[in-house]
Amino acid sequence: MTLAIETLPSWVADQLEDTIFRVEAQQRVLEPERPEHRITLYRQPALTQAATIPELERLVRVELLRAIVRQLRLEGPQAVTLASACL
Repeated sequence: MTLAIETLPSWVADQLEDTIFRVEAQQRVLEPERPEHRITLYRQPALTQAATIPELERLVRVELLRAIVRQLRLEGPQAVTLASACL
């Protein structure tokens, strides 16, 4: 995940400067509401789906981008710009 974060465009990194990134094995059944400045990615779904390391890296990057789009409430052109820069 570190590599995926390091390759984010500067305008995204600036908006996420106070955000805490966490990786957990899997999502809990009764997950409490997540704090506003936290992004949590879950390891197990990506490990289950990926057959190769490059595929795993791509899945992590896609999930990170989805989380960032939700966190920053990006829409339309901004979300497309972010995806184009990172995928």
